[in-house]
Amino acid sequence: MLFVSFPAGTSPGTWRYAITPILTVLSRCADEVAHGQELPVWQTTELRHRLTDLEIRRGRRVSLHVVEMTEVHDPTRALLTRKFSRPYSATLPIELVACYLSQPPPRHAGWREEISVFIAGHLGESRFRRVWLFDNFTRSVPLVYPPPDPMTPPR
Repeated sequence: MLFVSFPAGTSPGTWRYAITPILTVLSRCADEVAHGQELPVWQTTELRHRLTDLEIRRGRRVSLHVVEMTEVHDPTRALLTRKFSRPYSATLPIELVACYLSQPPPRHAGWREEISVFIAGHLGESRFRRVWLFDNFTRSVPLVYPPPDPMTPPR
């Protein structure tokens, strides 16, 4: 089993970028590191700036578990509220693109409808004509409100 510690402030969304360097280092020094021993990450170029600790413990089977020791909540409403309240000036229509960078968007049923209702209630008071939510994890756009009219050519 591996126990990995990240530097304070490392967002859960960036943890996945440590997997390949960890596996590279482990495959390179597997014979040198005994079970139940810490691997000196500060001496390893690939891990020096990504981890604070890496410990290897003997287990009965090989498995990979990721445990987030952080409270996970959807910050979308708070982010949009801040964006809606800021003054913007432009001569052309403005569209807002909000990105999920440190965690993916919610997966629970009805989240798109909930956030669409929230956006609809605030869009008229803002300078934006449309809101796009971009998911950096899947490189997709899970929500556009209001949806673009496929019959209207873009300006």
